[in-house]
Amino acid sequence: MMTRRTFAMASLALTANAQSSTVLRKPRALQLGDKAALITPSTAVTDPDRLELAEFTVRKLALVPIRGRNVGRYFSRHDSIKARVDDLHEAFSDDSIRAVFAIRGGYGSAQLLDTLDFELIGRNPKVFAGYSDITALHLAIHQHTGLVTFHSPVLLSRFTDYTLAAVRRAFFDTRSMTA
Repeated sequence: MMTRRTFAMASLALTANAQSSTVLRKPRALQLGDKAALITPSTAVTDPDRLELAEFTVRKLALVPIRGRNVGRYFSRHDSIKARVDDLHEAFSDDSIRAVFAIRGGYGSAQLLDTLDFELIGRNPKVFAGYSDITALHLAIHQHTGLVTFHSPVLLSRFTDYTLAAVRRAFFDTRSMTA
């Protein structure tokens, strides 16, 4: 009979083995004026003012915001999965885009996991950022591609001067955050 402790130890061992065989792949650091895709892989954002706030935040980072084709639209649950995956795939396949930012977290990114093209994502490493429900995407992308992603504020978060400075350093500077 497996106890919680033996289950936890076995899970840790499997995770350690999987991580040790994963080669870390880092996206290139961002530069001023790079294009950043804005997507909603979790909960939809249909309020035009909230979408403008997300674009404003990207411009404060000195980047050019590019909305995903389906951002701002409301879909049925089934159509929503395809639309959200399409936006994510388009962002990773567009060579002119250097970053992919989640506008918000919420609920729903786990619904995308079995339809993601990890080969496409792995061939096109980019800064991928967000938190909350976006964590499911971070884990899956890293596990399948080795890509380093950024657990960071979503674009609808409150960006203080401190937050902006920390995000700029993480995305634009190649030095370690602990340096």
